[in-house]
Amino acid sequence: MLSPQGRRSLWLLLISGLILYGDMKTIPYSLSSTVAQNPSLIPPVLPPVLFADRGDQKAYLCWNPCPEAAFGKVRGYRVFQKRGKDWVAIATVGPNRTEWTATGLDNGKTYTFAVAALLHDGAETERSCSVDVKPTTLKPPTLQTEPVSLSFGPYRESISHGVVVHWADGQSIVFDEDIARWRDWQVADGQHLLYPIPYGNGIDMVKMDAQGFPTMPQKTKDHPWLGDAYTVDYTSPTRELGDRTFRGLVSYHIDGERVTFESWLPIEDTGWTRWTAIRVWQTFWPVQKKIGGTLYVGLARKIEVFVPSYFKWGYQICLNDGFGPEGVRKNVSLYYAHFHSAGIVDFSPSWDITQPMLAGTPRRGGGYHADLGCLQAVPMGFLDWGNGNLIFAVRQLYHCAHIQFASYPEEGHDGVWPNLAFDCGEAGRRFVVDTVYYLYSSPKISRDFPPVPQRYTDAQLHFLWRNAETFGFKPAFLTASVYTGTLDGQRLAKVGLLPFARELAKAWHRNSIDAFAFWHDFWLSQPYSVSSKYLRDPNYGANREIATLCKQLKEDGIQPVFWMRGELLTMSLPLALSDRFWGGDPRAEEYQQFPCGAPYLEQLGAKRVREHAMEWIRRNKDGEWPKDTPYGWVPMSMASGWFDDQLYPTLRMGRLLGFEGILVDGGFGGLEGVDYTPLIEGKTKEALPCQPYWWRFYRTAAWLGYRLWGECTTSWLGGFVAGAGIQHDMPDLWWLSVGNSYDRPSFVDEPAFEHRAFELAEMSPGGTLDRIGEDFLVALSEHRLPNWKDLPTPFRRELATAMGFLRKYGPPKRIVFVNLRPGEIKKCTTPSNWFTGSHNTSFTYRGWQWDGVEWVTQDGRHIAYPSTP
Repeated sequence: MLSPQGRRSLWLLLISGLILYGDMKTIPYSLSSTVAQNPSLIPPVLPPVLFADRGDQKAYLCWNPCPEAAFGKVRGYRVFQKRGKDWVAIATVGPNRTEWTATGLDNGKTYTFAVAALLHDGAETERSCSVDVKPTTLKPPTLQTEPVSLSFGPYRESISHGVVVHWADGQSIVFDEDIARWRDWQVADGQHLLYPIPYGNGIDMVKMDAQGFPTMPQKTKDHPWLGDAYTVDYTSPTRELGDRTFRGLVSYHIDGERVTFESWLPIEDTGWTRWTAIRVWQTFWPVQKKIGGTLYVGLARKIEVFVPSYFKWGYQICLNDGFGPEGVRKNVSLYYAHFHSAGIVDFSPSWDITQPMLAGTPRRGGGYHADLGCLQAVPMGFLDWGNGNLIFAVRQLYHCAHIQFASYPEEGHDGVWPNLAFDCGEAGRRFVVDTVYYLYSSPKISRDFPPVPQRYTDAQLHFLWRNAETFGFKPAFLTASVYTGTLDGQRLAKVGLLPFARELAKAWHRNSIDAFAFWHDFWLSQPYSVSSKYLRDPNYGANREIATLCKQLKEDGIQPVFWMRGELLTMSLPLALSDRFWGGDPRAEEYQQFPCGAPYLEQLGAKRVREHAMEWIRRNKDGEWPKDTPYGWVPMSMASGWFDDQLYPTLRMGRLLGFEGILVDGGFGGLEGVDYTPLIEGKTKEALPCQPYWWRFYRTAAWLGYRLWGECTTSWLGGFVAGAGIQHDMPDLWWLSVGNSYDRPSFVDEPAFEHRAFELAEMSPGGTLDRIGEDFLVALSEHRLPNWKDLPTPFRRELATAMGFLRKYGPPKRIVFVNLRPGEIKKCTTPSNWFTGSHNTSFTYRGWQWDGVEWVTQDGRHIAYPSTP
């Protein structure tokens, strides 16, 4: 939920992008032409999301399954190949199969593939995004099995049973047979990037708690940040289990340039002295990507597991590896940009009391509210050490939840640890968890190795565009939006919707603001509070008035947006489960006026929820109702009929009434962990990971034609919001900002900042937005429309420039900083705010300077952006 500061703020929604580079060309599925007219009341089963890689006379295809498959609505998948103008089915597989390898292809020839889901009624979904693959002649790697002595940097390690893999591009890894993990990664320029000393297992399996969330992490001398793990300590070379010796590696094999290691992962749960084990497959192959002008050479690492069906209650797969030049963290800096903050963290060897680097705890977010480390907010991790940098990116994002960084000097371990975590529910079958890209560049690798702000910006925008295109989302290129709040519904009721729309357009268009987000003003924010007729009939009740308002706003150049948080009831659990009650959500009475929700809660909305409570409400493992939920609201199960009965009809009706976008509050809300409700109700065989059902929600919204803004949407080019407490973050169309993510003020001055990529456009206090003053924000918070003052002239001019530029040239392919160079030493005081938990502490830093910015258009033109730093 938004903080009071957030509700009073001017929300700037700024985003820019970079087209995907690589062997795979991704084309999003097209929107149906009938959707905006009158889409069916039955929610669509959207197609899978397809990925592909080249092979030697092969194409490796992998797709994210349809979430509906868990409920038996999908009977399989059909793979298509384009031949001429026609699509030809080349394979049909079962509902649990998500991979196919096309063989017998000609090297050097481009092939195009797609996949569709097969429904039980005999129909097919739309085809997925199409992918182009060009098979090529590949030289297999060489493998040696022998004792290995690692000798680089400060490390001298011996491995008794090692498998050394050498690829043709100069990269190599050492895989330890005994403990089933890679111990060394030497990149093409000779640098070693993996911390070699075992610290815990290479992969762990962590339990979910009674609510379906990963258990609270802790770190010890034996392992990095983990929750309550099923995994047994596996760092000793061998384990005696009665009459046999347990060793990790089962087998390995080569397929073209791919090397797959199959191993055991020992776990225990019942308290028996004997171990249970799950199977793990790790497949490595070399990859190259050009991001901006910088060439990256690295490895792809696909993780597959087979977990016994006993573990149907869900678990988390955690990857545990430290990284850094020569395996150390010295001079390594983490750059990040969250949906409410941006900043830099230096992993300094002098910092001997290490906290999690980002808000929250590694591998554990905010429970019912996703934390800032989820990869849906930050699409990649970026480490830099001056003469090199390393990018971590997860490809499929189906199970992945978090990529939070930490380091462990107080435990005697070096390196920087990404703490990648994947929430899973699959049991009793082999499945693909995900594929992680480890991308490395240096001046020796790439002739174009610009200063870190350019590289970071290029990478951030690259992956934003990649995810938006891959998942079919509609980019939300918006310059500015005003967000309404307290008691505005009552004002709307007094003034009338059409006069209010005209007043909004008059007040804001002169300020170059191009969207207006309504909060709880309409029933769409609380669809359960009104008659179902509102969800199904565009002419019922206030719907016609709402449509008139939306039409007027759009005619005046303002995009109407409504607030929504799909996974909750903004009322308490006792009221939601009572057949008679007084009151209800005060916001329904104070804000929601079209229609006023309060009178309907007991008569209609609460009754409907109560009738389906056992199915719709997200319950604990023991079947009990959730307790201690934030704000006292009721979390709903996204993997239930709640979506079909309430959310989809609301999304559909919003488009029919004329809304252009959705302001999504609370991040993904129920993103984290697994959902027990469908399993408890006997509708599925296992707990369901939450994230695929949130993907269903957002992809359905995109299919209907919405643009998405709000918290946690940047990873698919949605809007990026900034609250009043950090209004210095985003005064321009590109951004990195100074930030401070430490948990206590005493930590602020501890690290020695080595590399800095903020202050790109005077973003610190004292910059453009800081000079706005309080008058406008106070007027905004009190909603005194007739008394609103114009924005300060410089800021209004900047917004107008941004809007005009976007209209003329469209979203950029790339943003180039001309003559980017270190600037002078400055002093900054980080603001204290509700979202980031940062503190009013001053520190000095070296900013960056440049002589101008070039906007690279989609057709390759370089246009000087009319603004100066």
